Amino acid sequence: MSPTETDEYKNVFYVLGLVFIEIRATENLSKAQILADVFHNVPAMINRRFSVEEIMAEIDRKSVRHGCGRMISALLETAAKRADGACNDFVNRM
Repeated sequence: MSPTETDEYKNVFYVLGLVFIEIRATENLSKAQILADVFHNVPAMINRRFSVEEIMAEIDRKSVRHGCGRMISALLETAAKRADGACNDFVNRM
């Protein structure tokens, strides 16, 4: 995967990291199962070069089906802000 492709997916990678942390930290088995269902196809979609828009549409579709659309939207917004900030911090340190 080229640096340009990695940049394209940076928010997706970041949110996957947050999801793994949420799954590991939760004591709620149902929440862990829902998060796993919503996100488990994302790595394969990246590997198959789905666009970020297609990946986000799939995440949105599954989260709405599980009734957790707002929670997932908030997670995605947090990831976008933090990923952008982390990248900017890295560039500024160079």
